[in-house]
Amino acid sequence: MNQELHFWTVEDWVNRVGDQNYNAFSIWASPKFMKAAKEAMVEMDEGKAQVRARVIIRESGRRDFPGEFHHWLKFRPEVGLAHIAVPGNACGLDLYFESEALYEQNGFTLLPHNIDTPGQQSTLFAIWLWWAKCVEAYV
Repeated sequence: MNQELHFWTVEDWVNRVGDQNYNAFSIWASPKFMKAAKEAMVEMDEGKAQVRARVIIRESGRRDFPGEFHHWLKFRPEVGLAHIAVPGNACGLDLYFESEALYEQNGFTLLPHNIDTPGQQSTLFAIWLWWAKCVEAYV
């Protein structure tokens, strides 16, 4: 696939159910997406972003941790959203770090960690879609 044609893309969507559930996907974001994300970060209210992630988690039927504020999202100024978590055993998408110099040339990838259920997988993707929509306003 020619990634130059895409603003971002989902790669390797996998669902396996059995003794060892395995659900995964990764997201590649282009340098153009990164540039727009940097602009979005200037106006982003991180507290409101955390609340939005919590709303998406609740609307998906997932439980968050009642009475405890959890940072479902982590941001880095050079790429924007660098980590997404959902309830589970360290379940999330994490920035694959090559080098900051390569980010601007190649874009970046978010890789899966401990995605045990399709529900976790779809909730992570819903949060990514919300973020992508926020960033697309800056293109």
